[in-house]
Amino acid sequence: MLSRIPFWGWLLVILVALYLVYNPLGFSLWHMWTMGDVTSALPLKILASLVVFAVVALVLHGCITSMSVAGLALLLSLVLAGLWSIHSLVQFDPSSLDFWTWTAQPLAALVLTVGWQWPKIWRRSTGSVTVSDADTPA
Repeated sequence: MLSRIPFWGWLLVILVALYLVYNPLGFSLWHMWTMGDVTSALPLKILASLVVFAVVALVLHGCITSMSVAGLALLLSLVLAGLWSIHSLVQFDPSSLDFWTWTAQPLAALVLTVGWQWPKIWRRSTGSVTVSDADTPA
């Protein structure tokens, strides 16, 4: 069932998870733990943190498993080179903290989604198929 979720669906799930970790609006796990009383609603804070970090950890593990760390580094460098190319066309201030608070999560979500979906992307781009033979021992 999870294999039927399209690329944009995974991008949205990962983007929401990353924005739940931190976002500039103040509705995030970071703000929940750092602002106000830490002990108020402690079980809810722990549960929300575990769920979000489990999703992010599973996606990160899937990315590293499918692409390796070198592949993720290459993909990240391609995304940053694309951002640099866009900067030459459209002027924005890359040293602005406000720019990175809104841009970091979508860029990370794009890298993690491509890494998470890399086996599917590879199969579709090369035309390879997965074959399993029940008679052949693993």
